[in-house]
Amino acid sequence: MQDRLSHAQLLIEQGRFKDAEKILVELLSQFPDDSYVLSNYAQVCMELGELDKALEIIDNSIGLNPQVDFQFYIRSRIQLLKKDLDEAEKSIHQAILLDPSYGDYFAFMGHLQLLRKNYDSSLIFADKALSLDPRNEFALNVRSSSLLKLGREEESYETIKDALSEDPNNSYTHSNLGWNFLEKGKIDLAMKHFKEALKNDPSSEYARAGMVEAMKSKYLIYRWFMRYSFWMSKQKGGKQWMVIIGFYALMRVTRYLSEQENLKPFFLPVTTLLIIVALSSWFIHPLTGLFIRFNRSAKHMLNEKEIRGSNLIAISGSIALLGLIMYLLIGLEGYLSLIFFGMFMMLPLGALNYPTVRRNIFPIYAGALAIVGILGCFIAISFDNLMNIFAILFCIGIIAFQWLSNFVMIKEDNP
Repeated sequence: MQDRLSHAQLLIEQGRFKDAEKILVELLSQFPDDSYVLSNYAQVCMELGELDKALEIIDNSIGLNPQVDFQFYIRSRIQLLKKDLDEAEKSIHQAILLDPSYGDYFAFMGHLQLLRKNYDSSLIFADKALSLDPRNEFALNVRSSSLLKLGREEESYETIKDALSEDPNNSYTHSNLGWNFLEKGKIDLAMKHFKEALKNDPSSEYARAGMVEAMKSKYLIYRWFMRYSFWMSKQKGGKQWMVIIGFYALMRVTRYLSEQENLKPFFLPVTTLLIIVALSSWFIHPLTGLFIRFNRSAKHMLNEKEIRGSNLIAISGSIALLGLIMYLLIGLEGYLSLIFFGMFMMLPLGALNYPTVRRNIFPIYAGALAIVGILGCFIAISFDNLMNIFAILFCIGIIAFQWLSNFVMIKEDNP
């Protein structure tokens, strides 16, 4: 059995999970209660995206032999992928208790603290991992990211260079360095490392996503927005809400002041600027994604879901353009509804691929909003009257979407 299990473990290291699965299933038919076989099978299921099955298997394995530290490490990784950081922390803590000499466990705990935005704690765990294993690449990457978030950029760069010197072809390290350069606004250097990461591992989603962001950052407006996004990502949920609500309150105050005749010359330009900033932040994601979609040299970087989303955004933009053409040719007010529907429908369509625990929340919302908007356009064109009950509901739905998307994304960003 041991030879077969070692072969399966080698296949796992090589990323040949389907081949490893065949061997492990065969072994389980002979040794159904072997915790080592079960834990390896759970890892394979995890890598294949079968998270519920993987969790069930690893829980059974732990029940059979609760003294094997590696099982708790696998369970922690599964829980992280399920975005249950509380359980992930409990599991990796148990792994550390069972074997406090293994650096990977401390590095993984540091990674969890990094996701929690507990940057000081993350650095402590990374340093502990490196005290046990000075060449631990995962720990070096966690340490580098923690230092960058703490504003210690030079130390961060020196740490990531150490990781690269250990393994110059490590895709994760190149990806991490690319994201670090991206956060510092060094777009060309970021793209260089994302390309290197993808060369070493073409299936790396971390590197692919970074490359897409780097390509979008070629547009100056998006570069500004990205810097704001990186700054916001460092903040915890409460402060993120303070910024959003504060901006909304500022818009309300300046709008009120700009309506006062004696203050209008001073506050009207400020209100206009704030509105432009708000609208830019709304449309920047769908529009830049659309530019990437129809850029010959860049469109291959999008995955299937992003391509579908961009196609829908293109259709939405075409509806707006059609409405403008029809309004200019015919002059009926009802055709303006197509312009508003096409433009603002881009917002929920641009959110279809946001990574959320409840994967269907944005598609369902976008579908419902599309139906309401289409009915509003039909009535507006039929009766040449821009305002109707469905048009009003669509406007309310778009405003509500902005708050919903902020709520969902802040919750996802603060696990």
